Amino acid sequence: MRLATIAELPAVMTLTSAAYQPYTDLFGYPPIPVTENYEPRIERGEVCYGRLMVPWRGSRSSSAMPTT
Repeated sequence: MRLATIAELPAVMTLTSAAYQPYTDLFGYPPIPVTENYEPRIERGEVCYGRLMVPWRGSRSSSAMPTT
């Protein structure tokens, strides 16, 4: 994990939207974190970004596959 950069703003927005999709479906509208403007937060150093390595279950190998 590290601090996000402005260049990663689209990825932050995409990940946030995907993470809250079940709540958007349940409520019928997006929760506040989905509609928040993260640019000022990134500029203040309040947003972390990283890639998580998880086991790839689609094959028999024990290799890891990066997720976004």
